[in-house]
Amino acid sequence: KGEGHISIFPWAYSSITAGTWVLSTDASSIMAGYFRNSSVADLDRVNYLVYLSAGTYTICLVPLKNTDRAILDVLIDGASVGTYDTYAASLIYNTIVFITGVVVSTSGSKTLSIKANGKNASSTGYALSVSSISMFRTA
Repeated sequence: KGEGHISIFPWAYSSITAGTWVLSTDASSIMAGYFRNSSVADLDRVNYLVYLSAGTYTICLVPLKNTDRAILDVLIDGASVGTYDTYAASLIYNTIVFITGVVVSTSGSKTLSIKANGKNASSTGYALSVSSISMFRTA
């Protein structure tokens, strides 16, 4: 339980805390689609219930980058474990992002969340789009 590798389809969420999230198809995306916050508001948040054993993890995300993107915040049980700025001067598909050294102190069911949390000064909005979420236990 909770050992090794966990793959999460972004549209297989357990709850939405804020905003409206929808599945969009796009042949250029790694999974032929992505899950996005169609409300495009700061603090939009989607949650995934996962079982994790105590240990250290790397989280791998595949977001889209573009001119209207938010800062993507990853949380476990409400605490931020890493952020990534998804702004880019033009559309970029299939960027692979690693958040390393994520410590889970106790085994059990955890809420992994993806949240729009602010934006780059050059960004025109708070859009988030994620094609893939994986976790790898490293210690």
